[in-house]
Amino acid sequence: MAGQFIFTGLFWKNNQPYITYCRIDDTRLEEKSLKVGDKFNIRFRAGKYCIGTEIDRALWISCAENKLRLGKDKKTALLESSKQCDDCLNNNFFTCRMTCTGMFCKPSSPKAKLICKPPNTNVYLTSVAGIKKVGVSLSLPRRWIEQGSDLAVKVAEAPGLEARRIEQRIAEELSLKLQVRNNHKIKNLASKNIEQERSSLMELVSKSMKIIDDNLAETGKRIEKPEILEFSESYGENLNGLNILEKKIELNGEFGGEIVAIKGSILVVKQETYYYAIDLKKLISNTFEFIEHDARMDTQTALDEWF
Repeated sequence: MAGQFIFTGLFWKNNQPYITYCRIDDTRLEEKSLKVGDKFNIRFRAGKYCIGTEIDRALWISCAENKLRLGKDKKTALLESSKQCDDCLNNNFFTCRMTCTGMFCKPSSPKAKLICKPPNTNVYLTSVAGIKKVGVSLSLPRRWIEQGSDLAVKVAEAPGLEARRIEQRIAEELSLKLQVRNNHKIKNLASKNIEQERSSLMELVSKSMKIIDDNLAETGKRIEKPEILEFSESYGENLNGLNILEKKIELNGEFGGEIVAIKGSILVVKQETYYYAIDLKKLISNTFEFIEHDARMDTQTALDEWF
């Protein structure tokens, strides 16, 4: 796999993480699985490029291919800060989900409206890196694994707009997060006291039931016997007690080693006795290349400075 690539995304399929990438100005997206025990070594290169667009549910195409669909030259857009050019951003069929609060429906496409209309959007509570959050998803349990949940529980099902309203009410009344920052996830990779987290999450489930009943229309339903699922052992090696250095993305910097864990978008590798982590979402739209040798990484001194 020689050459320079654009890192276009990370997705989970059948509890297995994959990265996607493409060559600049190439219409094809390639993918590579990330398996515990495998070697993974890359070098960061210069330039940020558009990652493409999702033209249908779970169907992502490259920027170059989207340009061809629009009758334009298949030149991948070079960007300064964002991850998508205007052409690709405007062609995302489900952009509306990023800003929806359930107050009104302003679908980004007819397909988006059709997906939200049936009563199958899940409302859930989860514990991520010790923080409790509420969310909605069409794809459970995949969504829980994608965000690195230690524990999670489904509490209701409703059409998209109604599910969003319930999510917002629970977040407001129970002071729950809607997002957990990845820098917090990296610093809290190891699950602490899982039984204490379970008890705390169950208490929030009980409190959320009245909120759900008050905001649930006839088109939705609450889950009568919510079951808390545990994922803390699904990501690879037990990370408790390990000193793990976060690797920053810098020109010509390298990252790699033997994969020991993949928790959400956080990839953890081992070199000799040292452990390193990278947030793969920060790599999205950046260019990189695969390298055959073990990546040149920071020293133990850098580890001491971080803690």
